[in-house]
Amino acid sequence: MKSILNPFYDIIRYLGIVRNLPDYFDPQERRLVMQALVIGVTVWGVVYGLRIGVHWAFDQVMAWVEQSPSPLLVFLPLALGALIMASLARYRTSLVYYRDDQGRTRELIDVEADGLERAIALYYASEPSLEPALLGTEGVAARWELPTFTLALRKLLATFATLTTGGSGGLGASAALIGESIAAGFFKPRGNVAPASLRRVNRLQAIWQWWRSRGPDDLQTAQLSGIAAAMSTLLGAPFAAAFFATEVMYRRRP
Repeated sequence: MKSILNPFYDIIRYLGIVRNLPDYFDPQERRLVMQALVIGVTVWGVVYGLRIGVHWAFDQVMAWVEQSPSPLLVFLPLALGALIMASLARYRTSLVYYRDDQGRTRELIDVEADGLERAIALYYASEPSLEPALLGTEGVAARWELPTFTLALRKLLATFATLTTGGSGGLGASAALIGESIAAGFFKPRGNVAPASLRRVNRLQAIWQWWRSRGPDDLQTAQLSGIAAAMSTLLGAPFAAAFFATEVMYRRRP
C-alpha cells in the first residue's frame, strides 16, 4: 500500500517545493525574475508573430513571382522592399555608437543592416565610456536618450519588408535588437504618459519604484532577458538562447 502511495507523496513534496520557490530568492532576485518573465512573454509574442508573418508573406510573394509572365518581375518586390527600408532609415533615425574589434568607434544607423551590432552597442550604452561622456549623459540615462519601443517597431517593419520581398538578411540578428529594445522600453521613464492625477496615486508610484531599473546592472539584466527571449523564440532552446545572449555580449571580456 505504501509503495502505491509513493508517487502521490512525491507529487505533494514537489508541489511544496513549487509553493515555497519564492522563498529561495531574495527580494531583489524575485523582482528580476518577475521582470524577466514579463519581458520574455512580450518578446516571444512579438518575435513569434514576426516569424510567422515573414514566412507567410514570403511564400505569397514567391507564388506571385512564379505566376508572373516574366521572371524579371522578381525585381519589383525587391525594389519595393528597398524603398520601404530606405524610408524607415530616414524617418526618425538615430545613431548608435559601436566599438569594433579594433577599438574603433563607428556610427551606425539604428534600423539598418545587422541588428546584433546595434544590440551590443545599446547593451553597453549605460556603462561609462567616452561617447556618453561627450554627450553629457551617463548610466541608464545614456540608454534613455535612444529610442526603445519605437526602435523595436521600426526594426520589425524593416525586417518584415526586407525578408518578405526577397532581400538579404535573417531573423536572428534583427530579433536580438527587437528584444533588447522592448526590454529597455519597459523601464524607460515616461513622466507624461499618465495624467497628473493618476501619477499622484501612491500605489502606482510604489509599483513603479519596485519595477524600475535602478542602475546599469538591472538594465543589462533586462536587456539580456529580451535578447535571450528573442533567440529562444527562434531556436526553441531557452538555455542555449540565454547562453548565446551572454556569450555575444561578453565575447571580448574575461
